Amino acid sequence: MRIINKIPKTEKIIKQYKCVYHIKTVSEITEEQASILLKDNNGYSHVDMGSNKYCKILIDYPLNVTVELKLKVKNIKRFGSLLWKIAQAYKTIYEEEEKTTTTIIIPRNKRKGMINRNPTDGKYGIWGHDLEDLYFEEIEIYDNGVIELFIGS
Repeated sequence: MRIINKIPKTEKIIKQYKCVYHIKTVSEITEEQASILLKDNNGYSHVDMGSNKYCKILIDYPLNVTVELKLKVKNIKRFGSLLWKIAQAYKTIYEEEEKTTTTIIIPRNKRKGMINRNPTDGKYGIWGHDLEDLYFEEIEIYDNGVIELFIGS
């Protein structure tokens, strides 16, 4: 699912990375393990951020709000490290949502019909999917430092 339509048409893609990695699994390994093990579908392990000093990642799926993650580019040399930082942000979002919601999250084994996660009313308003459902599909890095995520479920 393409989650961002906020990138001006004048911006150019520096690099496009395709991959299939389960977000929860990436969040459970160390950053060092991720930087060694994870590569894009073409075998690339390094990340091209152009001349940007910072990058901005906008996370809005499956959320009712947009979370902006700003990172120093010098701290992201490898593709796996970038995925790990994004996975950690997702993990934190889900943990904070659980702490701030007044809605009871129906356990997966108690759900009827579609097993989608029920919407919650916490800080982020998560709807439709548990963290366990999400995976990276594609990442595009633009010349203005914005990173666009394609998250599958």
